[in-house]
Amino acid sequence: MNKIRIDLDNDSRLIRHEEIVKAFLPKIEQYGYYAIHSLTHEKINVPETRIRDTFLDAKRIYSESLTHSEAPIAHQDGFTRAYKTKEQSGENIVSQITTCYSDGHIVTDGYIDIFCEGDDGFNPNWFIYKIQRHLQLTREVLEGLASEVVCVVKLRNIDEFKWEIFRFNRVYEKKPYVAYHHDIVETIELYSIHERGDKWNLTMDVTVDIMKKIARIFGMEELPQAYWDEALQLDYPHGIPGR
Repeated sequence: MNKIRIDLDNDSRLIRHEEIVKAFLPKIEQYGYYAIHSLTHEKINVPETRIRDTFLDAKRIYSESLTHSEAPIAHQDGFTRAYKTKEQSGENIVSQITTCYSDGHIVTDGYIDIFCEGDDGFNPNWFIYKIQRHLQLTREVLEGLASEVVCVVKLRNIDEFKWEIFRFNRVYEKKPYVAYHHDIVETIELYSIHERGDKWNLTMDVTVDIMKKIARIFGMEELPQAYWDEALQLDYPHGIPGR
């Protein structure tokens, strides 16, 4: 893999997205926050026709938060699609967003407590699925325009969250946040991301590797269990909560 050429502390694309987060997700301190970024090494021009044929095409199924999102919101450098849930107060609020910029930056982010219920569980079964779908969206938007991307996974305000371990499809144990963590950064070649077809739900090595690094944030050296079946198909798309 090539050396990462992005200054992750000062990249203007990352700084720009912080304004989107402030506008759409103002309750990070209450509900926690995750972000999965894909960035090309340098800014590129993604034609709007490509964005419309992938990210904005309602017939293309990626994840539930996109399928059930509201109408896309346009801004100067791209589009954001927001998924709303009902807070305990009864108010409808945005809990997850996906943003596709025209300069080689794609982001899936939102609250870790995705239904804003005061739940302290971090569901790894759901999160490995989110990573995989984000990367597959990335490939479809950027294919032919870039050969690789830098994937940055950010977790914020997670001190009170706990990794859920399942037994017989129930939460058997919860592993607390250790004490500190930093962003997870991986360079990923687009061709290694599974395309639509037979491999669409097949677990990818890079998603497993990222999840292992997240597991360490919750005190575990390895994944405590598989989040896929014997055929390596992800459990989450089949409605299996855990094992």
